[in-house]
Amino acid sequence: MAENIRIIVIDDSSNHAVMVSNLLRNAGHAVQAENAEDDEDLIELLKRQQWELVVAKPELPFLTAQHAIEIVSKYQPELPFVIIADTEPAEQINALLATGVCDLITMDQTEHGLYTILRAVQSTITRRELKLCREQRDSLSHRAQILVDHSKDAIAYIHEGMHVYANEAYLELFGYADMSGVEGMPIMNMVSSDDRGTLKGYLRDYSKGKEQESSLELEGLNADETSFPMDMKFSQVSYDGESCIQVIIENRANNEELERQLQDMSRRDLITGVYNRQYFLEYFDEVSSSKGATGSILLITADNYDSTRENLGITAGDQLIAELAQNLNQILEGRAHLLARYETEQFVLILEGADKNVAEEVAQSILDAVKDMIFDLDGKSAITTCSIGIGLYDETIDDHIEVISRAEKANREAAEMKGNSLKLYIPDKEDMAVQEQVSALARDIKNSIVKNRLKLFFQPIISLGEDSHENYEILLRMPLLGGKENEYADAAEFFNAAHNAGLTLAIDRWVVGHAIKSLTTNRRKGHQLRFFIKLSEATVADPEPFLVWLTAIEKAAKIRVGTLVFEVNEKDASKNLMGVKKLKEGLDKMHIDFALDQFGLAADSINVMRHCDPHYLKLDSDLIGRLAKEEEAKARVLEITSLAAQDEKLVIANSVEDPHTLSVIYTSGIDYILGYFIQAPSATMDYDFSS
Repeated sequence: MAENIRIIVIDDSSNHAVMVSNLLRNAGHAVQAENAEDDEDLIELLKRQQWELVVAKPELPFLTAQHAIEIVSKYQPELPFVIIADTEPAEQINALLATGVCDLITMDQTEHGLYTILRAVQSTITRRELKLCREQRDSLSHRAQILVDHSKDAIAYIHEGMHVYANEAYLELFGYADMSGVEGMPIMNMVSSDDRGTLKGYLRDYSKGKEQESSLELEGLNADETSFPMDMKFSQVSYDGESCIQVIIENRANNEELERQLQDMSRRDLITGVYNRQYFLEYFDEVSSSKGATGSILLITADNYDSTRENLGITAGDQLIAELAQNLNQILEGRAHLLARYETEQFVLILEGADKNVAEEVAQSILDAVKDMIFDLDGKSAITTCSIGIGLYDETIDDHIEVISRAEKANREAAEMKGNSLKLYIPDKEDMAVQEQVSALARDIKNSIVKNRLKLFFQPIISLGEDSHENYEILLRMPLLGGKENEYADAAEFFNAAHNAGLTLAIDRWVVGHAIKSLTTNRRKGHQLRFFIKLSEATVADPEPFLVWLTAIEKAAKIRVGTLVFEVNEKDASKNLMGVKKLKEGLDKMHIDFALDQFGLAADSINVMRHCDPHYLKLDSDLIGRLAKEEEAKARVLEITSLAAQDEKLVIANSVEDPHTLSVIYTSGIDYILGYFIQAPSATMDYDFSS
């Protein structure tokens, strides 16, 4: 029922308006009643606003009930009309009642009058809601039709087995110029003769509600009688008021090609177009472990990348690497190889079957070619040289990580020779022992992921303001196999081995999945939790697969807004700005916040912040460690917190380890703190946030 019942009373006095108003008010309803004595009064009131009811005397000197009904039907046709009579209805009133557009009440039967008026008012509300629903339905149908018309999917509507509509994509798929080519044509004509029986039986069962599957794989038939593999998807719809079957056609040949292209894109680095690190690791693991495998890998570093980026900007650095990638492919043209971007300024090259001599020959040809190149970076010229480390592999090496580590060490030695140099790695006994330990740790990490042996640790993040959440930093630990209880692998060694083994993507998903499970479990216990979770550079560099996976997890777990924050190290973000942008766009759609971790020490930190637009800034641990000792550090923190306040970003102090640092933090505009001085990471969430 309407909160305020608005009534027009057609009467030459206010008596009936007062009677009707009192009747409704006594029943607990708010009323607005207005009098109309002639047609001009009535038209003015109807134009002014919407009403719920018209109550009228049968006859007025200047307005009859019949004329009033005609006026109302013109301006507000949904309004019910109630005749109010002092006596039993006369013949002319009965004639009005017979039309079905009005009702009758007499004031000597107040209870009957009340219910009649309330029923009429409810009728008005229902009619208006129905009208609105119809308008919305028509609007949605119109919008849906526009979407179908312009859809790239091939869509048709089928009624009793015949085409009644097909969009442009459908007509183009089957080779028809316009709708006249298929209108009234049986859907059977669109499939090969061998499949018509299958389609006919399917449609018969589908129309009876027997068919459970919503799609079929058949051979499509073009207008020129050529065939192609297709998927037909069916759904019940309404078209022009008729119940129809909507058919969506997908050309499987095109889909397979698109899937191949998407798969190839997922393997590529966004900036350079060469393969990415993850694909290299997967490919090299397979190649190097095959029987009789021999070959070389070359780790190629652009020597002048950092200075180019510092002098000419981030974009110039990306352009340098992109141009270098193209040039490397040209140098290697005609030679079997796989080139991938390994780190920001590094490429890795696999030469299967290449021995020491071939590897050194290729490396030298790259050095000679690159040193003579001039790179055009937005109208500014730049030059660079390369440092190349070479690692050899054969079937006697059990783990591809060892080969990569050898190439990395050789690359560092080449760089120490002031660039434009190559170095072949030859392991000594000590190095071999270290590599065996790294390989063993990588194997332990793999096993721990598969067998769920990893453990989450929680470190409280304390709000210095009025945040009511129980905030925790999520950390990861791996129990040592065969070690004592509560004995864990060194975190730095763990993540270094995981990085080299290409396991960071798997670790990210393990941590996020188990953190969300812990979040939902403890939420049921009444905790207002918010988890801060770090993501690796591998995830940031190509965030699309992670976002697809996270979207499914987020929907299943029904994650509440404001309970998850994903962190990316500032250095990783600065190397992968496009990836961070895509990651943040995906997180924003899920209402998940984003933070830059270890922020503030780099010369271009503020620019990185502007590009990434995080919700939180977690200050660099070293910067916080110097906060109470150095004025320069204090000034830097004040600069960051001032800019953060302007941009409505929150600032977190990492690694607060002593009371002196804490006392400075209170006057620095920092919003949150965490560190061992507050509480060390723990396997349980036991911090008392109310203390």
